[in-house]
Order: sequence, then structure tokens, then C-alpha cells
Amino acid sequence: MSEGRDEELTARSSASSPALRAQGMKMRHCFYCGDELGVYADHDPLDTCGKAACNRAASDAAQEEREEAHERLDRDMGWGR
Repeated sequence: MSEGRDEELTARSSASSPALRAQGMKMRHCFYCGDELGVYADHDPLDTCGKAACNRAASDAAQEEREEAHERLDRDMGWGR
């Protein structure tokens, strides 16, 4: 029963795909493994599919990004570490 519903949703999203793209909506993919997450407009570049490995990789990437931003700020303010 669920399979029929999934096929219907896939067919409907495929049929309206050009319309969705015109609205700025496109298929989103997992940051780490690349699995499809669905079609929606708002997203975070580090969105994941929810698997533990993907969440861990996204968390590590976010932490690294924060650390780099702090280092840049310190350097820009002349506070060199």
C-alpha cells in the first residue's frame, strides 16, 4: 500500500519538476552520502538523511567551519593566536 503512495508522489513531483524549479525549488541531497531528501526551497547545505554517519560528518563539518570563522575573526581583529 505504501509503495503505491510513494510511486504517486514520485510521479507527481516529476511531472511538476519544471514548475518547482521555476519557483526555486529543487531536489535536495544529503550532505554526506548524497541520498535524495526531497524537493523544497529552504535548505541548509549541511542537511542530512538522518543516518548516524551522515549526522556525525555534518556535525564535524559545522564545527570545523565555526573554528575557521573564529580564527578568521581573530586574525582580522589583529589578535593573532
